[in-house]
Amino acid sequence: MSVYTNDYEDDNLFDRSPSDGDDESELVELQADGFADYVNRLDTEQNERLEKEEHEIVELWNARNTVLSRMGSVIPVITSPIEENVSISELESPYDDNESIVSHQTDYPKLVPKEEFKSPRFIFSTRLHSRSSSSTIIPSSSSFVNRNITNQNGRTSSMISHTQDDDRSSGISSLIPSPVHSPVMWRAEKILGRGLCSSSIDYTRMNIEEIRSVKPHNRNDTCSESDVFKDVNKSSKQGFFAAMRERMEAASAAAAAAAAASVTGNETPLSFEDQSINVPLLINTRKSHFDHDEEFEYYQTYILPKMIQKEKERQKQETTVDFSFKIGLDEPSTNADGIVVEDEPHLSIIVDNNNNGLKRVCTIFDQYQLVYDRENILHDQWLYGLISYTFLLKQSVKMVNSSVMKLLQQQLKHSDTFWLSNGLKKRPIFNDSFFNIEEPVVVPSDGVPSSLTGNNPTTDHAPENDIPSIPETRLNKFRQLARCFFYINCQMEWSSGALVAMNLYSPYEKLSKLPYQKWHLRFCEDFVDFIYQTKEKSNSNYEYVKRLQANFIDKSVIITTNSEGFVLYIQMKGNVTEMLNLEPWWITQKRRKENKPVMGTSQALQRQSNLGAPQPICSTIRISIKISRIKNSSQKRNNPRYDDQTLEKYEHRMDRIVIDNIRMAFREFLSFFYRHRVQICFAGSITEVLQSRSLRIERPIFNSFIKNYSWQMLLSIGYRFQQRATQKFINYLKTVEIDNDFYQIAIYIWRRAKEYHFLDIDEELLKFTNRLLEIGQEKKAAPTHVASLTNPPRNKAYAPSVTITPTTVCVKPFKLVKTNRTIREAKFGGTFNFCLVEIREETGEALHATHFGILRPKFENYLEYGFKLTNDRIYRHLHHSQSQLKEKQYWFYWHDEKNKTNLSFEEAYAWMGDFRNEFVVAKHSARIAQCFTSSDATIRVPIEKTEIIDDIERNGYIFTDGVGTFSSRLRDEICYIMGFRRKFSVMQIRYGGCKGTVSVNPDLDYTEKQLILRKSMHKFISKHDVLELCKISAPRSLHLNRQAIALLESRLLPHSTFLLFQNQHLLWLVESLLYLPSTYELLNERLSQHLPLRDLITTAHVDLIHEPFFRQLITTVCKLEIKRIQDKTRIQISKNSGRNMFGIVDETGILRYGQVFVQYTELETEQLEDTKRRYGGRGGNREEIKRVVVGKIVVTKNPCHHPGDLRTFEAVDIPKLRHLVDCIVFPQQGHRPHPNEISGSDLDGDEYAVYWHPDLIPTTENFAPYEYDSQEKPKKLDRPVTRDDIRHIVLDISEQDALGRLSNLHLAFTDMFSIRHKDAIAIAAAIAEEVDAGKTGKHPLTEEQITEYARKLNNARADFFNRPQQFDLYASSNAIGILFRAIRRSEPGWLKINRCLHTKTTIGLIQSSHISAHVEIDPFLIHPLAHLYRDDAEHLFKLYRDQISDIMYVYHFHSEIDLICRFDSQQQNMSKQYDIADSAQLELGQLINRIQGLFNDSQLNTYHSFKCLCEECDTHRMARASACYIITYEQPYTKKILSFPWLFSSWLVKLRRINLEKQNLVKPPSNYTLVGQAFLHSLGLLIEHQSLRFLVNFNFDSNKNTCLLQLHYDVRTKISINIRVHLMEWAILEIVTGWLDRQDIFSIKKYASKTATRPTILIRTWKHILAQFLFTKYQPKKCSGLLLVQNRFLLKQQVTVTHESGTTVSLTLPQFASAPSLSEIPSISDWWSDEMACKFYKRLLNLTAQCSRTHALSASSERMDMAHLNEYLTLGLLSIAAENEFGNVTWQ
Repeated sequence: MSVYTNDYEDDNLFDRSPSDGDDESELVELQADGFADYVNRLDTEQNERLEKEEHEIVELWNARNTVLSRMGSVIPVITSPIEENVSISELESPYDDNESIVSHQTDYPKLVPKEEFKSPRFIFSTRLHSRSSSSTIIPSSSSFVNRNITNQNGRTSSMISHTQDDDRSSGISSLIPSPVHSPVMWRAEKILGRGLCSSSIDYTRMNIEEIRSVKPHNRNDTCSESDVFKDVNKSSKQGFFAAMRERMEAASAAAAAAAAASVTGNETPLSFEDQSINVPLLINTRKSHFDHDEEFEYYQTYILPKMIQKEKERQKQETTVDFSFKIGLDEPSTNADGIVVEDEPHLSIIVDNNNNGLKRVCTIFDQYQLVYDRENILHDQWLYGLISYTFLLKQSVKMVNSSVMKLLQQQLKHSDTFWLSNGLKKRPIFNDSFFNIEEPVVVPSDGVPSSLTGNNPTTDHAPENDIPSIPETRLNKFRQLARCFFYINCQMEWSSGALVAMNLYSPYEKLSKLPYQKWHLRFCEDFVDFIYQTKEKSNSNYEYVKRLQANFIDKSVIITTNSEGFVLYIQMKGNVTEMLNLEPWWITQKRRKENKPVMGTSQALQRQSNLGAPQPICSTIRISIKISRIKNSSQKRNNPRYDDQTLEKYEHRMDRIVIDNIRMAFREFLSFFYRHRVQICFAGSITEVLQSRSLRIERPIFNSFIKNYSWQMLLSIGYRFQQRATQKFINYLKTVEIDNDFYQIAIYIWRRAKEYHFLDIDEELLKFTNRLLEIGQEKKAAPTHVASLTNPPRNKAYAPSVTITPTTVCVKPFKLVKTNRTIREAKFGGTFNFCLVEIREETGEALHATHFGILRPKFENYLEYGFKLTNDRIYRHLHHSQSQLKEKQYWFYWHDEKNKTNLSFEEAYAWMGDFRNEFVVAKHSARIAQCFTSSDATIRVPIEKTEIIDDIERNGYIFTDGVGTFSSRLRDEICYIMGFRRKFSVMQIRYGGCKGTVSVNPDLDYTEKQLILRKSMHKFISKHDVLELCKISAPRSLHLNRQAIALLESRLLPHSTFLLFQNQHLLWLVESLLYLPSTYELLNERLSQHLPLRDLITTAHVDLIHEPFFRQLITTVCKLEIKRIQDKTRIQISKNSGRNMFGIVDETGILRYGQVFVQYTELETEQLEDTKRRYGGRGGNREEIKRVVVGKIVVTKNPCHHPGDLRTFEAVDIPKLRHLVDCIVFPQQGHRPHPNEISGSDLDGDEYAVYWHPDLIPTTENFAPYEYDSQEKPKKLDRPVTRDDIRHIVLDISEQDALGRLSNLHLAFTDMFSIRHKDAIAIAAAIAEEVDAGKTGKHPLTEEQITEYARKLNNARADFFNRPQQFDLYASSNAIGILFRAIRRSEPGWLKINRCLHTKTTIGLIQSSHISAHVEIDPFLIHPLAHLYRDDAEHLFKLYRDQISDIMYVYHFHSEIDLICRFDSQQQNMSKQYDIADSAQLELGQLINRIQGLFNDSQLNTYHSFKCLCEECDTHRMARASACYIITYEQPYTKKILSFPWLFSSWLVKLRRINLEKQNLVKPPSNYTLVGQAFLHSLGLLIEHQSLRFLVNFNFDSNKNTCLLQLHYDVRTKISINIRVHLMEWAILEIVTGWLDRQDIFSIKKYASKTATRPTILIRTWKHILAQFLFTKYQPKKCSGLLLVQNRFLLKQQVTVTHESGTTVSLTLPQFASAPSLSEIPSISDWWSDEMACKFYKRLLNLTAQCSRTHALSASSERMDMAHLNEYLTLGLLSIAAENEFGNVTWQ
């Protein structure tokens, strides 16, 4: 029987032996031989005797009682107060040693407590586990009494003691078997083989608890034995029993009347005129044997068969499970306000992507008379290309619930293909409450717990001790939660395969449990282990495990159930993990007893990989667990303890044990799916189909590499495609001659198979070919990346791409990559001879280092022997670049050994260069890696024009390490060839065997040597003379990050400085949703694709903030920025206050130690109003301004962890260095190079973070730098380096990439202790070594040492780690913690903004970057001739949609918006590789150009030439663009592609401008309306409720636009002054102060703690800001001490406000005496200005920031108050962006 266990050690969940204190159930699950010990524990000597008597005694006792009761009284039928569909398991606690196993298993309703009945009743019960048969009185607090009777007075007395005064002797004691048994009992016992009646009878199973409505008994009303049996020899129509039947029929009417009377409140006991009926029972009568025989014959004939049948039905019910569920509460519920709310039943039906599915479902609904709202069916795109329809049912929930299961039964009978989900609710509600797991409760800041979903109705809840609760969070994800055993009488199966249709499943691999095998399930936080045995895998010393990990599940599971068990169809992203436990717990226990060493968890539990051919990807895992119909009695025969049990009884016991485990397994699976948000669906029936189709079709071999590669790509879709492929499809592919056309078909099918899992390949092929014919331009219509396979962009190439996982070799579409020296070389035979291979987890995620180490032999085999990509090509490992090594990416290569058309491997290495002088393996590998660095080929530089000179060395340091020079003439030539407009100063290069950077030197222009290199740049000998460009110097913006903030904080920079920078970044994002100029700035800066944003805003007056497509762009960019701030503390600073720069050396030797030279190109944010750039494109033709930095600057380099890695220098202006721009020049003077002091850097391409913002300059001295060159030098070999050596070091480096973990550990030590703590310093040094591990081949710390550092933190982490399930989080008081909590306070506002991008589906609210609701069409973009071009627009749109979908799927972007913004919003992936994103952007740009070309080259209905620019043709082009807009915004797809019409923005701009002019709407709308009107509404609210607080005078002057405000120095000071202000200033002060007051953030006495979740602010601080606001226009030299005078406060009032949007909110507003009314205030319309309101609010924002910066450093708390005020004012704007109202902030 499965139980929850919570006593496993965290470090090893497999070696825990059971303790002496463990209870019986825990011991069961920890036993190796399982059920033998389990039954032994349950089968004690006393229980065997009790169980032996129980079943037959129940039958006999009920039979006897029935007759005797009929003789004594009429007993009305008593219904249980419990609902009929609720089993007793909902009310009783799980089985334990103190409870009857029968009462635990029975499905009879549990009897209600005695307090619920006022009429007399009797309770009979027993305790089966009592060790003594003597009767004892059990305390009334116990739920079990030993043969006690509860009388009408509520007293409990023993049934054995009967006194003369006990009236119960006449009516009750005769029910008790006397010591002298009657012949009837004796005969029954003799026939049934039973022993004597004992005190161990379980009366609760006899249904003997009942209301005894009888007339008070009179002893004189009894009858003798002869009276009862005197007529026994008469016919059946006469005699005692016949007379009794007649009397009973006569009494039935009276019984019904009594029942009716009891309903009306009449509780008078029922009395019959026939006194013989009122006689309750026989008393002390003596019967003859003849009488007893007649009585027994009646029992045997009429009673016993029915009771035996009833017992069999009960036993059958005990061995079944009720999986039925509801979609709502049967009865209305009461909410927190006491309002009765009736649940609205929603039911979601998921069907295939066709109309027939919906029609069939509607037919079934009508068949079962389910009434639903036909006009309000929510249609949505579900997963896997399926469609969901959510119905709002119009009947009561109770009626609906009774019909839900019939739907599944209907599907079971008729094989209807639909799945059923619980509507818009998150979890189904099962009739068996054991399966109802409550959702975790979130406790908000106000302390009131609330469900995550708000409403989670369930059925009747069991008592708290009935169902084990599921913990909300568990710190150890490896901790075992439960284990279920399956051994005897269990049918169990695991199979992997694919759902090939909604009702068809095809298995690839199947494991079926044999009767003698012991399988079990182990449930943990993040995975489920399926532990099994097979004939091939059967070793008692091992555990064979299939691990189902939560992150492997592809969003949903489909469940089918019946009374015998359940089947799960779990959709998967990849194949499951195979594990082998080499040392299970029982082996560990044995070894410990023998004092032998035991394995750790990582050693014992090893991951396995398939040793044979790669497996296909199985998209579905099926787990079937049912009770077996074929019973196994081998255990009974082999174990003598079962000898005295009948076979039927033994099988029943085993079935009950299996059922318990099935129920527990189902509950744990549900809990597992709930925890990880896996959507649960129910299906009636899913049929298994054989693997015949894949065996019938041929394995084709095509005549070209591209075709064979494309076919392998299709096969890599997985087993699902292999089962759907047909011979017809293969035959068609054979007819395709052109490689590009073949690949075009393959990529379309590949993408469609990813979108739609149940793809009909033949049908899709027909659609695709017909579409090409409809367009009529097959070559032009080819997908962009297909058309350019053999003609890629400059320095780019399409390369084969393969992902190797532990079980598969997955071939992906060709990937556009940046080329390198090797790929560009013609001798290698072209790009297709190379293959980019990456090692990944089954899901495509990074493979964990532990798993990589275990699977290392498999990967080493791939590196050495390669793999077969197509039928005739085996690719083997060639090499890699250094950056690829960290990502576990490698270049593989195919050598044509037959035709010798390309270089062999030996020839390839010889061509790359001579590496024989390098004997350090890691460096040898790094030297070869130079040939694989991504670069652009520029020009040939003959060796005669180059020179290698000596380095500048001193004190063992190289001051010129990795840097040289080149002429400006050479630079200009490169710019011309590469098309660079800006002339750069520094470039990072690869030239021959040299690497590093070179800076421009005009002195070399007219010399022979144009390229000067240094010896430190020369790495190996090579004849390659093409100058390869890796990167050039350019203006690169800079952000603060966590490492820099921690170092700056250690240099005593105040926390308020960092918070202000973050507030400014947040404000920039918020304003993009409020003001169109800010929107333009954001989109223009963040989007790489060119859109005429200025024309759309200024000419066409398009409201980009609310236009659906551009709204998505804005919110997605904001979401990306917020994610970076929250996860990385990546904070933007001013463009001209810091830069990322290449570092070079001062070739002139002028700079002194401590000095640097920095000159940067000034960057200006392009403004919407800047008309000079209107036609100049992005950046315009403005001459660039260059500025030299003079003064203190801060320089560091990422990663930076040591306190000495951040250094301040003196920036000076050196005229001889002014030709160097966008780089930092270090001196060659001093005792140590400055780059080496900063993280041990050099000058071969390292970029430095250079800050000169005055707020970021520390005033403290530099910390002593770390001595990075003191590290141990790598060892050299005494022989030449071999390929085996390289493979070994490559795998060493790939296996242990600990840089990320060490960085997190350093951050944790820094926050908990300090950055100068000894452990933090040691970790910083280790990080520096880890960075160079690729060159040295040495990792500084082992796994054990890293673990030891982690233990010192005691699992505690700062809250900004944001991993509550992994660590014990505490609120950090340091800068990063303050910034983290600040950005979290903005999160609710951003969620509200994103709500418009959400879609309601059966899986709840999905955050995504697409709009699924209906979008409104702009009437100004409708052209009257648009209908003429609708067909053309549809064809072009389908082409664009297919091609952009191809790019999205190839590069793993969730939506078109993510693709455009280079951000995966669905997966929140912050580490998407930049080269992949660049490739995707390049392909997107090519696609846009191609679609625009097709648009421009299409024939117009004017029949003019394509190039005609007449007015008529322009009109038709506008009509075509309008048609593209209409069909895009009318598309029925849930996931809409909205970017298509904006490719033709120039025509849409003209069209909208013309339509606006026709209606005289040429004046642009105000940019301030949204914010200004929100402020105005807030002012009206204050006026209406007398909440204006400041003392104001409106009647002092004739100028109606001004007023007087009163100020004083202190409340106690009577002297005050008046200041005249504009009414807008007064209004803004009232509005903002009132809003801040409603946020409950003000404090009177003390400053807020640094760790506060919502920091409070001293009210005096805000009053100070208000005063400065009024005096700002006078430009005072210092802050004033005056404060505004406030009206007298009266009370607080609760106000309900309804906004224009229809939302209702409750506000708490103050009421002030002398508050001016609306009539006293000058007419608001005369003086209100939206623009002025926005500008005055902006002034408040600037004032809070300014005061925070300028106040004394000693007043740090006051400065933080100012910074928090600045933050809260920004949150106020965020509330306007979210709700269009100046509403309250939602605090977390």
